[in-house]
Amino acid sequence: MNTNDIKLIRAAFKESLGPSWPLWLARSGLYSSTVFKNTHWASTPGEESKFVKRMAIAPAAYLKLSERFGKEKAYTVMERALVPVSVDDMQGFVGSSAGMTAMERLLAFLEAYNTKGATQFNDKEVLQQDDSTCHFVVKRCVVWDFMQEAGTPGLTRIFCESDHVFFPKAFPEFEFTRGESRENTLAYGNSQCECLFKKKA
Repeated sequence: MNTNDIKLIRAAFKESLGPSWPLWLARSGLYSSTVFKNTHWASTPGEESKFVKRMAIAPAAYLKLSERFGKEKAYTVMERALVPVSVDDMQGFVGSSAGMTAMERLLAFLEAYNTKGATQFNDKEVLQQDDSTCHFVVKRCVVWDFMQEAGTPGLTRIFCESDHVFFPKAFPEFEFTRGESRENTLAYGNSQCECLFKKKA
């Protein structure tokens, strides 16, 4: 996570935890090393490992907060922290729309995010792509894999829900859905994540 991510997390902790937020943020940062070391990425050098290591503060914070406040409050705090972080990260890959159609702009974003963003390590398959529709599935999600090994699989759902916050604002020309159900993602027990963009009439 970068400096801005930490600022967003700090703001969420301050709002949810009051004066004790610095203590919980510090504990989370220290415990993140332990969380990372307990996954297979700790012994697998590479860019994916570096990406996962930066994410380790999320499950670390959730686990520490759960011990003190219970899982429900811990999840609420993490949701308030991670949705802005995820949306801010994606926003950084939205380029200029000058001279581009809505679909060209969307595809440019997806290409950039899949090359250098959080989804670069995922396994994806494009099912349909034309002037009005972009439909692809994610068959392997590194966030889901990591959160499972960290013992916090439910946190992945926060990242799934972040898409529903980001895409309507960044690409209002499209309706973004998961197909038949909002829960058509790996984090909700589906065999793959559905990502469907349909151009509005």
